[in-house]
Amino acid sequence: MFHAQEWLKSLVNQELDVSELNIALERVEKDVKQIPVILKFLDRGQEEFLPLVTKCGERWIRMIATHKTEKEVLSQLVDVCLAITKVEEGVDLILFGKEPDTLTLLIELMDLYPLRLEFQILRLFNNVGSTKGTKLGEMLLQNPAVIHQFVERLGCCKVPYIRNELILLLRILTKGNQEIQKIVAFGDGFRFLLGIIEEEGGSNGTEVVL
Repeated sequence: MFHAQEWLKSLVNQELDVSELNIALERVEKDVKQIPVILKFLDRGQEEFLPLVTKCGERWIRMIATHKTEKEVLSQLVDVCLAITKVEEGVDLILFGKEPDTLTLLIELMDLYPLRLEFQILRLFNNVGSTKGTKLGEMLLQNPAVIHQFVERLGCCKVPYIRNELILLLRILTKGNQEIQKIVAFGDGFRFLLGIIEEEGGSNGTEVVL
């Protein structure tokens, strides 16, 4: 039986090529119960494992598509993607990987699974945008309706932690991008923001991220 923990330990300090790493990850695909083991290693700050997991990143994204009807597995896979965006290679993977519809897939999952997965995916977008916000904006502008969706979410969202992630994302996307600024303005995004400031700051003093 394949065990992710032994696999990770065996890979440290070894110069394995991507094909060998992918063979090992095929075993993880067949036994998704191994995914939490990998997450535990990453969560413990054992950064030496991060490049190994990132090298197999294309397969992680394909697994998201494969398991998109399994909420718990999806949540774990998105957590892996969150971990790999700690390094530039992982950010590039989400933006420029061989899976061309990655961003579309992630947005679709936000609609399918509100709250928990919605929050995780927004964090993923913000991780990517924090280092490559301009490029993320350019890619999302290929389908401007997506940006409209973010603005609409902001207008109807009543969950503070999700709302703050949306505000952070729109802040990243509008920075220096007049086209996105216009989309947000015409979609009443700024009015929504002022309403949130008035509601949060005026009623109970909750801090709003801007």
